[in-house]
Amino acid sequence: MTAYGLSEKKNKLINRMEWLRQETDNDAGTVLLSNDEVEDIVDCMKECVDFINLQLASVKGWYREIGTIEEFKELKEKNEPKKVDEDYCCPICHTCGMDDDGIKGTYCTDCGQKLDWQ
Repeated sequence: MTAYGLSEKKNKLINRMEWLRQETDNDAGTVLLSNDEVEDIVDCMKECVDFINLQLASVKGWYREIGTIEEFKELKEKNEPKKVDEDYCCPICHTCGMDDDGIKGTYCTDCGQKLDWQ
């Protein structure tokens, strides 16, 4: 069901509710409905709820794919170069930033922090 489909269902439900309000006996506050009318209203409501649940599941999946704002901030911070310490180690996790051949890595091999060797 598309958003347009939901709009159709929502409009149908609103129209049914408006009809109910007009048909209600104001003194007693009751209205008699046929089983078909009740089922029609309930079906409209179920379809709206199902559509909303489907959209919510889709948004949750998308959110999991891109990560949280906190994860984004953490990745952004890790991408800002930090000076290695006097022992040529990562300033975050203190893992040595050079491999056995003395090659300086751009990123820490342990925590992923971008390293500044200057």
